[in-house]
Amino acid sequence: MKIFKLYSLLLASLLMLMIACGGGATRYRAKHPKIHADNVTITDCDANPDTVDVYDGQTLTWTVAPTDPNTYTIAFGDSRPIPPKSITASNSSPNAQRIQKDSLCRYGGWAYGGYCQYDYTLTKKGSSTPCPDPGVHIIPGGG
Repeated sequence: MKIFKLYSLLLASLLMLMIACGGGATRYRAKHPKIHADNVTITDCDANPDTVDVYDGQTLTWTVAPTDPNTYTIAFGDSRPIPPKSITASNSSPNAQRIQKDSLCRYGGWAYGGYCQYDYTLTKKGSSTPCPDPGVHIIPGGG
């Protein structure tokens, strides 16, 4: 009986740890490898690169392709690498933001890929359905 209680406690602890670390949530799967860039181009709700590596302090610009007439909202959650929670961009008005890590971003170990990754969503103006995008990943170093 003690063994059963021990295994139950261990299983419950493991499940809570997975949920706390994001293991219980389905995350966006990047279509391409992360690319170090200073520009993200949006075309028909598709960001390229879909995951971008940037240095802390680097400026990142969201640009909408000239063939795309839409305006997009780029929205971050509570953890974000830019001061505003959301910004907009259109083909006539790109949006450049200085990227800065928040207090949870720590380089090294398992946290490097998690706490320094800032997921965001793209939403076309006039639509209520966001197009998910994996986001901005801050990497050590300077540019």
